[in-house]
Amino acid sequence: MDQSAQSGAALGGKKEDTRKSASTPKVGGSHKGGAQQAGSSNNIESNVNALELSVNPAKPATYPCFVILKSLDRTDIRLYEFKVNAIPQKIKAQLEFKVPARGQVTQEIPIVNNSQKEWTVTATLEQQKGGNFSLARGQITVKKGTTENFMLTFKPAWVCNTTGMLTLNNKNTGEVYEYELKGVGEEPLAEDHIVLNCKARETTKYYFEIKNPTDKAQNYTVWTDLQNAVGKKEFSLKPKETYKYELAITPLLGGVYTASITFQDNEERFMWWTVEVRTDSPKPEAVIDLKAVIRKATTAEISLNNPLNEPITFEVFYSGDGLIGDGSLSLEPKSIGTYALIYSPLKPGTAEGTIGFLNERVGEFWYDLRLAADENPVQNLDTLACELGKVATHWVSLENPTGAEMVIDVKNSNPTNFEVIPDKVILNAYETQKVAIQYSPSNLDLVESGNIVFDNAQIGKWEFNVAGKGLLPTIMEPQPISTAVGNNTSSMLTFKNPFREASTVNVHLEQDENSSKIFSLLLKRNKFNIGPLAILQIPYSFSPQTMTESKATIVISMSKQLVWRYPLRGIAESASTAIDYHFKTRARKPLEETIEIALPGFEQVTALDSFRYEINVQNPQYKGFIERSVFFEQKTETLKSAREPLVFLMRFEPLRSFKTAMEFVVYKSSGGRWKFNMVFEAVDPEVDDVIVIQSPLQKTSSVSFKLTNHLKAYAEFNAFFTADSAAEFIVYPKSGLLEPYGKDGTNFIVSFTPTEYGKAKIGRLIIQTEEMQWTYEIRGSHPHYKIPEVGGGRIQNKLSKEVTEVIKQKHGEKKNFLRENLKTSKYAQGGMSQKEYSPSRLAGGGPSVANISTRGGNNRSRIGGAGATRDLSNER
Repeated sequence: MDQSAQSGAALGGKKEDTRKSASTPKVGGSHKGGAQQAGSSNNIESNVNALELSVNPAKPATYPCFVILKSLDRTDIRLYEFKVNAIPQKIKAQLEFKVPARGQVTQEIPIVNNSQKEWTVTATLEQQKGGNFSLARGQITVKKGTTENFMLTFKPAWVCNTTGMLTLNNKNTGEVYEYELKGVGEEPLAEDHIVLNCKARETTKYYFEIKNPTDKAQNYTVWTDLQNAVGKKEFSLKPKETYKYELAITPLLGGVYTASITFQDNEERFMWWTVEVRTDSPKPEAVIDLKAVIRKATTAEISLNNPLNEPITFEVFYSGDGLIGDGSLSLEPKSIGTYALIYSPLKPGTAEGTIGFLNERVGEFWYDLRLAADENPVQNLDTLACELGKVATHWVSLENPTGAEMVIDVKNSNPTNFEVIPDKVILNAYETQKVAIQYSPSNLDLVESGNIVFDNAQIGKWEFNVAGKGLLPTIMEPQPISTAVGNNTSSMLTFKNPFREASTVNVHLEQDENSSKIFSLLLKRNKFNIGPLAILQIPYSFSPQTMTESKATIVISMSKQLVWRYPLRGIAESASTAIDYHFKTRARKPLEETIEIALPGFEQVTALDSFRYEINVQNPQYKGFIERSVFFEQKTETLKSAREPLVFLMRFEPLRSFKTAMEFVVYKSSGGRWKFNMVFEAVDPEVDDVIVIQSPLQKTSSVSFKLTNHLKAYAEFNAFFTADSAAEFIVYPKSGLLEPYGKDGTNFIVSFTPTEYGKAKIGRLIIQTEEMQWTYEIRGSHPHYKIPEVGGGRIQNKLSKEVTEVIKQKHGEKKNFLRENLKTSKYAQGGMSQKEYSPSRLAGGGPSVANISTRGGNNRSRIGGAGATRDLSNER
């Protein structure tokens, strides 16, 4: 509500200065004892003395005064009495009111009586017919020293602009106050704010009281933006009649929303209410029980019906840990659909949840969920049977269904016999990892058991019951050892006492006669006492004499039944310490060579000897490059003589640049191997294209092109400029997926922004995948500057030949300025007459002035003679 009113000043208080200067009439001397009233218009004769009396009242009041006139001889004394009534000025003010229609605002107008008399003040209100101003009373009595108020009210029946005049008259002081009234009736405010508490899909009724305040019948039209509201569209009311309008609301969806309802009559006057509908969700349609084991899933199917003749879509809202489902469900007209809700909990326990289906046309449907999550049942793994001294393994899978890395705690009830590898388990996001549970027996023919738990607070736990049984040992894993022919090397065999009590073992070496000098035990004795689960280190040596494979067995025995046999496999080898072969070519340029490899130290060939080769790449980063680009074809597998070389066909087909070393190993079937060092180097390929970009200084110019992979598959790429490239070049994107062959290709944008003038900038752009590399030379330059040509002007700016010749002739006459100056100086110093050196005379015999213009300064000097002055300006 906006209302404003300008209050009038209080009667009897301080006002504007009402003092006026008044002059009394002239008083004639012929009048005896009579006083003439001030302001009289009687004419005074010119021979009568006049006395002027000036009055300057301070405020509206009656001012009495006396004037005494005495003659000089005090024989004539006269007394005049005057009464001056000061009439107050009429005071004007303005009052403005603003209020919504059917509202009202009241303004108090105070009357302050500071005098010693009682006042009677009357009020007169003038306004248009049917005006909206009113006074509570038309007259008030204000006792001395008190304050009373006139109450002025503005109450518009509808939107309007009206004026009026309020006059306050103080009969005692004569003061008059006039108030110009202006009233603005604005559009009405809401009659009230209605709050309706409802339940979804249930009807709630409310009654609005509508009153016809006019003197004639009115027809009312109802407007509302309330959803699912039902009521009369129109109704009629007699004059001054009241009607209770019924509105029924059946909300379909829960929540809080606001709207309005408006009633408009024939004269387009209206009244309206704001309505706030607070709707509770409907009761659950049913209660659904969902039960699952953690990290496992179960599904609930919920049926929904579409009763309409048009397709609809339900919004789906659910709450509860472990619930998975679509966010919407669409149904065809007059159809029934099924929604699948998946429950896959991560933590054990019970909980409650809800799922709701919302559609503005059909309504809201809710279901309560009872969620129950059980721990994964303990898994009983099969019993492992394992020889004493060996290990048997169970592999178990651990899954991380979350988007965060999880660290798994491991609890092992029997670490003596069972071991988890790796000992620290970390599951990456959405990763399934296999973990090994190894069993090492410590008893014979006795089942050993344990319990292993993998636990995490967020994704639950896995629990396994494990068991194993020890068996009699047999032949253990072979122990390889290798060295060059003629050299001696040693190694260590580790034996662990599998029992939980101390044991005594005997150690000896078994080998044939041919290998008697090749293997030997480096022990001073062959009987040892070993503590429970302790370790015994058994050293042995290997000294091959020929390029053959030698075999022996280390036997460790505790009894006749408990015997461990460890086969030894000795391999004689010839290992090169230098770079034997270096193959170099450009990327995407195949290289093919036939290589002959002689086998040093090879002395005797048998018919059963055959040869094979193997490639060992020392750097795992380049293993894939070698596998994809290096190919060997063995031409000879047997040899007729020891001096005959093995022949191989080598093909080197690199698609991108790299350099790495590898071992080329040749194996002989009867034992022996040869190692050769090879280096494969692929340098940068030829430039695929040259791209030229021109750009002005501090401006950016770009060139784009498309590139596809050489295979029909997407490939990850990196794009960059080499270190020796100019910094003014930029490529985008720097990484991503390269589209497969046959597609449009991935778009690359190369930009050039020069920062200084100079020689052209050059950069080398590399785009490479795991298998392929493309190279582009980028040249950046400035646009060629063309000197502007000056066209012919409209004005003739060249001299004609005749004028040029005249100027040349004049300039051709040389003048000796030095001689002329000397002459002039001589004449001045010798006192010669003006006539002898001056070309002219001044009238009256005055001095003559010689002006000599030459190149030089602007100095003036006075010379002798008859006061002559020489101007030496521009003299050199």
